[in-house]
Amino acid sequence: MVPTKRPSLLAALLGLALAAPAAAQPTPATTLQGRHVLSIAVGAMPKVDARPGVADVDGMAGGLSWIHWTTPSFAVDLSANVHDAEARTTVSSSVVSLLVGGSWYPTALTIGSTVRPYLGLAVGPYIGAEADLGDGSASARTVFGARLSGGLDLFPTHWLRLGVRAAAHVAPDFEEPVGSMRSPSGSQLGLEVGWMFGGR
Repeated sequence: MVPTKRPSLLAALLGLALAAPAAAQPTPATTLQGRHVLSIAVGAMPKVDARPGVADVDGMAGGLSWIHWTTPSFAVDLSANVHDAEARTTVSSSVVSLLVGGSWYPTALTIGSTVRPYLGLAVGPYIGAEADLGDGSASARTVFGARLSGGLDLFPTHWLRLGVRAAAHVAPDFEEPVGSMRSPSGSQLGLEVGWMFGGR
């Protein structure tokens, strides 16, 4: 009779092995401390320049960011974003930002167990670059500014972050326009997708 019990015992042990990780899985929105996320962002609908021979993308075309939660309610972040890209027959230009900042996630505003609203502030350089393929010349102009933002993060699983961010970029004008962009100031609306790792 002993051999007949072995399948049941193995099935029970296998069930415990599969159930243990699920039971230990923390609720994503309430256990952010120590976690990291690498995200990509896609901005609002681009505006196409109708001038002949010009392909223009205004607003935030895309970006990459790294976020780390130092506490359950505060995260530091580094981001690189493309705000403008323009190409003529022989001249190309772009405006990018390299920002460092932080975001505050009020615990009291948590929605359910997976949605966290936040407010953020980041500062850093906005760099405009132009290159002329015709004569081989290149130039760059830099101003320093800030990004004020607010948004919602959704954590449907332990490893996935989905977010929507509305932001205002505030910076002085470039000494000379970069392509058709005189200033990197402006509004931004973007969607973000990130892979989470680390933490407890």
